[in-house]
Amino acid sequence: FYLLIPISIFAFSFFFKLRKSIIFTIIIFILISPIIRYHKYSLDELPPIFYQIVAYRSDSIIYGVLGAYLSIYHHKWWFYNKKKFLILGIILLISWKFLSIYFNTPFFKANINFPFFSIAILCIIPFLSNYKIENYKIHHKIIINISLISYSLYLIHYSLVEKTIIKNILHPHIEDWSTLN
Repeated sequence: FYLLIPISIFAFSFFFKLRKSIIFTIIIFILISPIIRYHKYSLDELPPIFYQIVAYRSDSIIYGVLGAYLSIYHHKWWFYNKKKFLILGIILLISWKFLSIYFNTPFFKANINFPFFSIAILCIIPFLSNYKIENYKIHHKIIINISLISYSLYLIHYSLVEKTIIKNILHPHIEDWSTLN
């Protein structure tokens, strides 16, 4: 995914200007992933851990690219509408939580969950991207620490930790692997 986005934008830039190349790439990735997910779901071939496979959730990730595009190329609109989008994002998050509790079906998990949640977060990002720390000095340190920890955990992907540290370093010393689960 992380290589396909710049390669796609570069490839489309031979046919379109940069902005249109970015938009075209975003649209393609937003459409392809749900189509693949729905197709696999309808054939009952969706793996139980599909949410861990980037190809099945690339639409969720591409919404961040859409947010970056809007914040760069439409900054005034992005900034001007931040409170409206914050309210919409909170409403969508509450709705998403309600739906995920009361309509937690395989169809919902496979086809609605990721895009719904991602769009809700995308709506909150304009407010957070324009968040001024100076106005909230008390929360400054907490926000910075949580951000650093969460980004560090993001960078240390579980499969990387599992393959390098657990299996190669700890494996000879752990006799009962069931204690790790």
